[in-house]
Amino acid sequence: RPRSHRTQHDMAELASLECPVQNYAWGKIGSSSAVAQMSGKQIDEKQPYAELWMGTHHKGAAKLDIDGKKELLSKVTGDLPYLFKVLSVAKALSIQAHPDKKTR
Repeated sequence: RPRSHRTQHDMAELASLECPVQNYAWGKIGSSSAVAQMSGKQIDEKQPYAELWMGTHHKGAAKLDIDGKKELLSKVTGDLPYLFKVLSVAKALSIQAHPDKKTR
């Protein structure tokens, strides 16, 4: 159906989510990384794969595949107030928090 004629039931269908990957030095290398495996992209066995981002962040927004057309996740959800990440860590990390101006 055209998008303008979709019902709530139609919106409950599954859509494919294409998520950006962050290749930080502390990530696991190549196919040993869960992030690389989950990305659905060709894996470079020499590249570190550290984070898979699922959200609307301006530095790496996820895309939805709806009826074969890719759209930014934010077009469907609006801007999300969080960034869900999958981490694949090869080296120890400190715990991080990134509060916004309202919660500081």
